[in-house]
Amino acid sequence: MRKRSITKKKPANRINEKKTTAPQKTTRSIPKNILEDFVGHVKNLYKIDPIHLWDDNFRVNVWTETWEENDVGPKYAIDKSFFMCYDGVELVDKTITKQKENK
Repeated sequence: MRKRSITKKKPANRINEKKTTAPQKTTRSIPKNILEDFVGHVKNLYKIDPIHLWDDNFRVNVWTETWEENDVGPKYAIDKSFFMCYDGVELVDKTITKQKENK
């Protein structure tokens, strides 16, 4: 004969158990009109895509759409890319650009 092991039985009714929920993250964003004013006119503009990184820091990608002859669909490319800080009032460009060397 086999011996039965003693195991704890789980309660059948779990209605009264408390559920823990993770705190909801607040998504920060830059208003569309501020982005459009900063980027300016871009030929074949598809979209301006602000990506929240951390705190008040964003990566802003400017996408373009081009159609070429005999292509089935458009080609998308990032025309410009910026590293920005936006505190809700002021938009600051923190992009590091390469300096040309004088020879």
